[in-house]
Amino acid sequence: MKALRLLLVFIFSVSIAFAQKQEKYSRAKVYLNAKDHTIRDLASLGVAVDHGEYKKNTFFVTDYSASELKAIRKAGFKVQIIIKDVSKHYREQNKPGKAQKTTTSTDCNMGPTLDVPAHFHLGTYGGYFTYTEMLSILDSMALLYPALISARAPIDTFHSIEGRPIYWVRVSNNPNVDQPAKPQMLYDALHHAREPGTISSTIYYLWYLLEHYNTDPQIKAIIDNTELYFVPCVNPDGLLYNISTNPGGGGMWRKNRRHNAGTTIGVDLNRNYGFQWGYDNVGSSPTSSSDTYRGTGAFSEPETQAMKFIAEHHHFKTTLNYHTYGNDLIYPWGYIGSLLTPDSSQFVSIGSYLTEHTPYRYGTGDQTVGYVTNGDSDDWGYGEQTTKNKIFAMTPETGKSDFGFYTPIANIIPDCQNNLRTNIAAATLLLPFSEIHTDDQKIITANTGFFHYDMQRLGYPDTATFTVTMTSLDTRLTITGAPQTYINPTILQKFKDSMAYSIATGTPNGTLLKYELKLYNGMYYQHDTVQFYYGKYNTNTIPNTNTLTDWSASDWNTCSSIYYSAPASIGSSASGCSNYADNVTAELQLIDTLDLTHSQQAFMYFYCRWGIESSYDYMVIEATPVGFTNWQPLCGRFTKPGTNNQLSNEPIYDGQHPDWVQEELNLSDYLGGLINVRFSMIGDGAVNYSGFYIDDMNVITVEDSAFANHTDITGINTNGANMSVFPNPAREQLNIAINGYSFSHPIQAGLYDGLGRKVMSCTLNSTLSVIDVQNLPAGLYYLKTDSKDVLLPVCKVQVMR
Repeated sequence: MKALRLLLVFIFSVSIAFAQKQEKYSRAKVYLNAKDHTIRDLASLGVAVDHGEYKKNTFFVTDYSASELKAIRKAGFKVQIIIKDVSKHYREQNKPGKAQKTTTSTDCNMGPTLDVPAHFHLGTYGGYFTYTEMLSILDSMALLYPALISARAPIDTFHSIEGRPIYWVRVSNNPNVDQPAKPQMLYDALHHAREPGTISSTIYYLWYLLEHYNTDPQIKAIIDNTELYFVPCVNPDGLLYNISTNPGGGGMWRKNRRHNAGTTIGVDLNRNYGFQWGYDNVGSSPTSSSDTYRGTGAFSEPETQAMKFIAEHHHFKTTLNYHTYGNDLIYPWGYIGSLLTPDSSQFVSIGSYLTEHTPYRYGTGDQTVGYVTNGDSDDWGYGEQTTKNKIFAMTPETGKSDFGFYTPIANIIPDCQNNLRTNIAAATLLLPFSEIHTDDQKIITANTGFFHYDMQRLGYPDTATFTVTMTSLDTRLTITGAPQTYINPTILQKFKDSMAYSIATGTPNGTLLKYELKLYNGMYYQHDTVQFYYGKYNTNTIPNTNTLTDWSASDWNTCSSIYYSAPASIGSSASGCSNYADNVTAELQLIDTLDLTHSQQAFMYFYCRWGIESSYDYMVIEATPVGFTNWQPLCGRFTKPGTNNQLSNEPIYDGQHPDWVQEELNLSDYLGGLINVRFSMIGDGAVNYSGFYIDDMNVITVEDSAFANHTDITGINTNGANMSVFPNPAREQLNIAINGYSFSHPIQAGLYDGLGRKVMSCTLNSTLSVIDVQNLPAGLYYLKTDSKDVLLPVCKVQVMR
């Protein structure tokens, strides 16, 4: 088999040697399996598998040259042609009358709206910039904003194979002076010539920075306190070659333009870096005709020598090495699968932050798209720590797989917008930076209590002071307590804290109240306006997630080994704790309808975690009015738009999220009626993971006062006596109110967990008793009373953390 493989590689090399200048490229699906036709086997033929649509052990879709397809077929792979001439497709997709694909979707978590820079316009190369246009734009930036951006300059004396400088620019409040005391980072683009969208994203970001310096405090803080370096075109020769062969767009040349021994041309610049260069022949190719040819040695190419020089003469903390396509954020290690860096936890946290408001997956190449690379810029940026400092180097792969290397004109700016959010977020890490958020529920039932927040340090500086304040934005809401200060937290250190509040007596039921949550890092404020509804009259339904008694389940079950709070959760498999099955449609539906007939507001909350094959399998939560079957997906904090292989552009869950999080679903579209709610886990016939788990659910509403019980809280009536608990869910304190009883004798009560174990005892001797629950683990509890004088029903109590 090894001899056959070597023979096929030789055939591949010879066949490509006669087709180095202009080959026909086709988009094709190459079918894989887990035995002798794996993604590694495909890569070992010298085929570039770093950009495309990959389904593990099933298929890989990308744009292949005719020579590659010939070698692939000879190796025994099954091939399906999707687009016969992809260059022609790219050229014609923007012609008048052609249907314009758009990415309009139900994106529930888009984040703040960022305006399109006034100076940005599309280029003439299929909507992308020609090399001349790019240089002209850089010159215009320096002319218009000389106090913020340097004039373009070559990286030392390095020139491309064909003699062109590799240009760089610097953005800072003193851009013409190197200020090594400031933290620095690097953005680069177009290692691969057929990825012009990377230049577009870089130009877009540059214009945004320059235009918003005087109006956005965060942008001003970044520019005043850092140095941002840009190399917008690492491979000018390759770009110009593509423009010369396909002036309307769609050129498919990837490498630089080095003339190798014989008749072959080009080295893959992103396989030519020095760390683990040539580690194996899967992550790069020793064959000069291959699109992943690594060159004759590490840094054999002047373009990568220039990138090495600029990195070694600065102290970059982060680099973003832009590529297309796939909507991924990839970080080390790349050279070997399933190997994590010593800073893996930090990479994961950074990846989560940088992709928070984008459709990107994050992880290593092996985790996201199933491939390995060696000699790439990320591994060298992070791994080489002798000639330079350690760099948190990452690769955004921008653009949907559907669109390939040349996104249609209609979607160039949306792609740039996605990358703009990532670019700004990456720059904030150079400053003292912490993430802060609150996951308090949107309906508050108690007049007094605490607002909670979580904070985690992500920024690189070790010396930092963070100050958190809460400021009421309504006269009926009072927040007490001094600002909270956190001095020099360690990297990734987390804090949970709170501030007390009170709501004025007489505040109308259903009032929308607001406060401002602010975090000051010594340079600028992060602002978040938090709003909630005062639910004087409310209901709080707590479905049981420890058993299936409240559910109709098909291929879902309880799991006693994976849960947010003991004793169990509900998981999306027949056993509850195993991976979901192949070709499954597993459904979990609440047996009881949710009555929102008289509700003014309604939200569903639950804790969840999941592991679902990205882009193919998915989990969706849907609702429908009773009597109808038009199930509609619900938006959540953690949903993302589905791909064409899922519920296209509808809110779904996929990917890997092993940590428990509290999800929030707004049910306001269904107010005024009865609804059913279901959870559906959909899996195809190939890859499966742990699935979706739910725990500690509640549905809370604000009820119309005209239909409420006209007590401060909704209660449970028995023989004239009424007992109710609030707030529910509770964190620190639980109030127990009893009306209609004379208290001739105290009432003994206890809290019991889901296994029936008493976890707390208390004595109730007045109409309002308060117990401390802050030391109880999160979970569902039952409040039971024991009295000879009065019979009171059991109350469900949810404790949150």
